[in-house]
Amino acid sequence: MTTGDELPSTSLRDDWRLASPRQRKWLLVWLGSLIVASVVAGFWLVAHRRGELARTAAHNSGLMGENASQTEPARTPPAGHEQDIAMPVTAGIYLNRVPTVSLAEGTWSVDFYIWFSWVGAELDPGETFAVVDGEILGKTLIERAERQGRQYARYYVQATISKPFDGSRFPRDEHLLTIAIEDQKRQSYQQVFVPDTTGTVVSSRVAVHGYELGAADIKVRAHGYKSRMGDPGLPDDYRATYSQLVFGVMLQRHSWGIFWRLFLALYISVGLALLGLLLHSVGERLAMAGTALFVAIINAETIAPLVPETASATFVDIVNAVGYVAICIVIVQGIISQRYFAPRAQRRHASHLFDILTLAVVTAAYVGLNIAVLAAT
Repeated sequence: MTTGDELPSTSLRDDWRLASPRQRKWLLVWLGSLIVASVVAGFWLVAHRRGELARTAAHNSGLMGENASQTEPARTPPAGHEQDIAMPVTAGIYLNRVPTVSLAEGTWSVDFYIWFSWVGAELDPGETFAVVDGEILGKTLIERAERQGRQYARYYVQATISKPFDGSRFPRDEHLLTIAIEDQKRQSYQQVFVPDTTGTVVSSRVAVHGYELGAADIKVRAHGYKSRMGDPGLPDDYRATYSQLVFGVMLQRHSWGIFWRLFLALYISVGLALLGLLLHSVGERLAMAGTALFVAIINAETIAPLVPETASATFVDIVNAVGYVAICIVIVQGIISQRYFAPRAQRRHASHLFDILTLAVVTAAYVGLNIAVLAAT
């Protein structure tokens, strides 16, 4: 024998048959809205993530792609120097250590060896080079010699480099770390770098916590400045171009450890909110969903300082937003259930159907959206 407060023992098919026409209409509208919204959101989110992925790839290609492989940079010599021949300087880098990488602050520090080999006493590239977008904290001359008619110099350099890290894929992110070397004194019509591709390597001791290092690459590209920098001897539209040596190494995060540390609390809170749909009391269900929403917001605020600032929605933002929406759907479902499926004596079958179908659809949509966004990231 059952009472009016107990859940029905009938099947979902019987629940549908015993529900009123008005309740069936609400169920169809509700479930249809959830399904359509989930599909539209899924397509939009996947397209957004793929667009961010393509943008990052294009940015990295611009740093180390075909345009960076020119050993004869475009030249803009001043009048009278059109026929000058740039003096080649062979240069290579040995990455020795990466002490820090700060995604939030947009900086990383590095220790490396750099060497130069050239012909001619008028050059001294080791004393005139600079790290573009960085600051040299220490520079030590290790060796200076003449071998086989060529000058040779090797330096040990410690530097801090600024980099706008792309946080759109964090914590499944990858970043191209680059060291750009440029002569401060001589433009590309006077001096041009030639990369030492065989000697440039990364030390086996280099390690960055949470990341794995990819293969190193070194290229030369032209770097132009859109100013004559006040030189009255140059025309107003003069554009100084320098030969720039670019060393790059990719950081890739393959571990899932940080992913689960960041989102485990969110997933648990969403799961508990969804399981609340099985509770008899709508009040208890709303209380559980409210607590879950609070936990999700606190978790997002804890993660926020770890994510670099970006202009668009990041992977972290999207995962958190999908969690918020799932919890809010449970809250809205409870309000609708209280309004359109009361009093309880008349709503047992429709209420049970409403709860179970909402649980199934929202759970499937939540899991599907998370998997789709992760796969597109």
